[in-house]
Amino acid sequence: MNPDSDNIQRGIIDFFRRIGKLPGLLTSVTGGYLPAVLEFRESGKRLLLDPENGRVELGGSGLEGTVSMAGSSQDLHAVLLGKLPVIDGISQRRLLLKGGMCHLVAFFPLFDLAPVPYAENLLLNERAPERKPGKLRSSLGAFFGLFLRLFAFMLGRVLRRRPTRELNQALAAMSRGAARYSTLATAPRQAAPGAEDDNPLAAPRASWPRRCWLAIIRAAMFTGGRIFSLINYKFGLPVDLFDVLGGLSRGLEDGSPRAKKRVVDGDGAE
Repeated sequence: MNPDSDNIQRGIIDFFRRIGKLPGLLTSVTGGYLPAVLEFRESGKRLLLDPENGRVELGGSGLEGTVSMAGSSQDLHAVLLGKLPVIDGISQRRLLLKGGMCHLVAFFPLFDLAPVPYAENLLLNERAPERKPGKLRSSLGAFFGLFLRLFAFMLGRVLRRRPTRELNQALAAMSRGAARYSTLATAPRQAAPGAEDDNPLAAPRASWPRRCWLAIIRAAMFTGGRIFSLINYKFGLPVDLFDVLGGLSRGLEDGSPRAKKRVVDGDGAE
């Protein structure tokens, strides 16, 4: 196997192991408890992402999920960075899918969220230990990191009972903001105003007060992402994006016994 492909596979596996520790975020994005499998076509290895149990497992053909996506390491890498839209990958037969369409559609928004944290994971793995920031920068990074975690947690509490479609729009706005100064990630495309008006499958248009409220939420999420991007990439202060996403994930948890059990099981799996 190509060494580059091997390195890419390790990076993808490491990313999903990190994102798999955020069951509240994953189950909210997919609208349920959706076990999914990614398959690396050149090696046949499979990666199972099980949000309900906070579990990520690497294996072979025995791993199965509700939905599956197969592609080369390079193509999956491009999808996760936002450089290859999922729909384009499918139409060009660079990505092969398996599963019911309703489940596949629920799985796609995860790729709108992925580019910034995936790129950040790659950068974290590339940073040499001897290039650790000084005490002042570390202290400033810790301060802003705490502020962003609290901000993300509060936004998660606001959004935790919202429909999945509205949540994904807000998260896509956050990703667009956070990708602004990233050297690797490509921001997800923003739908043109009124683009869904002619779509017979689109949800009914919300009332204008509700549209105003959703616009405020999207603006807040975009601003939070832009602040992170400015602090982390432009000013070079070390802020752990996965800690910030952890705050958002905890805010999105509904507090039910099932959700609490899901978090405990996920911690135990680690």
